[in-house]
Amino acid sequence: MMTFFPTPYNDELLYSILARYCMYSGNTNNKTNLDDIYGIRSITSVMELPSHIDRIISNLPDDNEFSSGVRI
Repeated sequence: MMTFFPTPYNDELLYSILARYCMYSGNTNNKTNLDDIYGIRSITSVMELPSHIDRIISNLPDDNEFSSGVRI
């Protein structure tokens, strides 16, 4: 689980926000970053087509205001 989430800049890509998280998290291993962000280590982030957004949302700190925007 992420202990914090960077404040998104206007029109910032999700990939960039996650990259800033990795930079500021203090994690020394990329697999640890994947575990924090997605809850699993066997996933790949790509800039062109964000996926597993609900996994990211579920690993955000409890006081977050974000949602995937998906309506079922």
